[in-house]
Amino acid sequence: MEKEGVKAEVVLLKRTLLKRESEKRGEKVYPVKLRITDCNNGHKQRYYAVKASLTENEFVKARAAKRRPVEFDKYFNLFNEVEVKSKKIIDQMEVFTFEDFLKRYDTNRDMDSVLSCFDDYREDLIQNSKAGTANVYNDAANSIRKFLKTKNIGEGNFKFKNISVKWLKDYQKYMQDLGRSKSTIGFYLRPLRTIMNRYSKLDTSLYPFGNSKQKFTIPSGKGRKVFLEEEEIKTFFASEPKTDYEQLALDLYKFSFFANGCNMKDIMILKKADVDLANKVLYLKRAKTEDTEAERTEVKVTLNSFMMGFIFKYQDAENEIYQFKFINPDPDMEPDKWLKRKRDFIGTINENLNAIASRVETKKNVTHGTARHTFATTLLRKEIPIKEISRRLCHNSITTTENYLHGLGHKVEMKADAVLDEFEQFA
Repeated sequence: MEKEGVKAEVVLLKRTLLKRESEKRGEKVYPVKLRITDCNNGHKQRYYAVKASLTENEFVKARAAKRRPVEFDKYFNLFNEVEVKSKKIIDQMEVFTFEDFLKRYDTNRDMDSVLSCFDDYREDLIQNSKAGTANVYNDAANSIRKFLKTKNIGEGNFKFKNISVKWLKDYQKYMQDLGRSKSTIGFYLRPLRTIMNRYSKLDTSLYPFGNSKQKFTIPSGKGRKVFLEEEEIKTFFASEPKTDYEQLALDLYKFSFFANGCNMKDIMILKKADVDLANKVLYLKRAKTEDTEAERTEVKVTLNSFMMGFIFKYQDAENEIYQFKFINPDPDMEPDKWLKRKRDFIGTINENLNAIASRVETKKNVTHGTARHTFATTLLRKEIPIKEISRRLCHNSITTTENYLHGLGHKVEMKADAVLDEFEQFA
């Protein structure tokens, strides 16, 4: 079913195995979902509840138009009703948005309830293979639930209109009294801000977040970032790996450094369509910003000889989509399983990086993340403008880059002080 590039279809979501039901029945059971695809918006997809869970064989029978076992008639009719209802809703919408569709499709759901919106967004993240981010939103929602209990406020009564500057300050104090750091408080409040931006229909004058005195500024921790000094980079790059895993870890670190500090996940999911070997360039987009920017920043990176060698060495010749043969996302894999595999892989890389670091006498905890910090610091100390560093890091604002570089530019600050000291004798 389609209207102006918006498709609605009932599908069996095989990437999400219903473990308890599968164990009970002795065969794999999956949830049935309504999948909405917005072809006008980068083919973004969202999934919505359908009251059914079936095996793959049962779903095929339920969808059969003819010679269908009578016990599957109820599913056949249900799925048709859902698709017809969805098409009608889409036809009635002047401008399609997922949020507006959900309000019309699930009339029993209170979309003014903050925690209900958290649940909806978390489910959306899981269905789109973002289990790690979903866990972040789940943790934030649970923190808010605990705070609401101290105020004797029921979950259903917590609406967007209740989120005021005073409420946010009270929540911040509650977290501080629990001994939580600024970083942790910001970690929980940023998801709340995203939920409010995504779902709230309040007048902009009531929006509580911002940087002015009348608004609430989300606290951000400026923790110490680990990076390698110039001489340490040279020594680390020249080190001799003792195992194949150490070689892979060192190669990944170097590739990340040369690729504008590209993080591990973005390397793992780099697509062949984003690599132009003929012109020796690749195009980077951060997966982290996929849902937060209307148009994600794309940065062109010139491939040097090492990067070209890396691509040929680790390319996945059989995969039609992804460039490398590390751990590619599988559309049929459960999100939690993909997340675990990714974390295990990154953990192994970090262990091997530290093994190399210990031999070259670098007294630092070297991980894949330090490649990004090292890249940014190196450019900063070579007096590359912050605007250019920000562009290469795929940051959406200079402020983000300034916060990111906090504490990394100590030598630059010392150099600036030295310039001023030259004039002290004339004062």
